[in-house]
Amino acid sequence: MVETVSAQPLTLGPGIAAGSQRLEPGLELKAKVEANLPGGVVRLATADAKIDLRVRTPLPPGTEVVVTVTGSRQNPAIQITTVPPPRS
Repeated sequence: MVETVSAQPLTLGPGIAAGSQRLEPGLELKAKVEANLPGGVVRLATADAKIDLRVRTPLPPGTEVVVTVTGSRQNPAIQITTVPPPRS
């Protein structure tokens, strides 16, 4: 089942999230859920970095996701979409 949740960056400044991964509009990246942290924060691991985002719904660790950023630098909209596991 594919699920999409909205997320909020833990901002250090416009377009920068915890882990120093830039979340710029137009960005789409593959990641894996590493952990659910206190305060509704999910930690995602990409090939280059770790990203912490605030979500309303926890995501199961190990889940493959696609992070899509739309909107503007001042007001980014971040969507996390789960990727269904490949069928055997």
